[in-house]
Amino acid sequence: MIYQKCDCWYCLHEHRQIILTFEMNGERQFWVDIPKNASQSIKERWKMNEKPSIVPRLLYKDLDCKPLAVYRDPMSRFVSLLNHYLTYSGPYGRFLKGISALADIGVDAEKISLEERVSYFMGCLPKLSGFHQVHHFYPQTYWIPKEFQEYTWVPMNKVSEVFDTENTTPGSGKITKDMLTETQKDFVFSEYKDDYDYFKNML
Repeated sequence: MIYQKCDCWYCLHEHRQIILTFEMNGERQFWVDIPKNASQSIKERWKMNEKPSIVPRLLYKDLDCKPLAVYRDPMSRFVSLLNHYLTYSGPYGRFLKGISALADIGVDAEKISLEERVSYFMGCLPKLSGFHQVHHFYPQTYWIPKEFQEYTWVPMNKVSEVFDTENTTPGSGKITKDMLTETQKDFVFSEYKDDYDYFKNML
């Protein structure tokens, strides 16, 4: 993985590879929080932002369940991140962090094309830090606790149905997969190989 260790608040408080629990339709549910996989929509729907109910890791071995987890095509997820960090799409704070990363190398994002933004930003990826919340770029497999043999995997286009949220099917942002060069696509295939291997029968 080319990315730096993230030292943002979220990561410093060990919010990684965690199981959260909440009640849905009268039943206790267990869910793996994977950033950029409808995470915020699920948290908001079931009020897990203010007081998340985190299952202590020591109890994982005692849970008789297949935790819910959302998976996503790695290319789609990466392109969505590019949109959040390089366009006015998604949380505005991420856009500011993306523009800041470009400014750090002397690039004025407002004076270049989207394709150039993508090119310069992808060159910055190894330099992204906790300030940029670089953990969003970590592979999906990074977030999966190893204590469970099986999970109940939910594709992005089924999140609203399974979690009773508003529609979370990814829309088309200004940056699309077709805008990426073959070299850039190859980077995604290589950097997220573990994801492609893990989800190969589900994509």
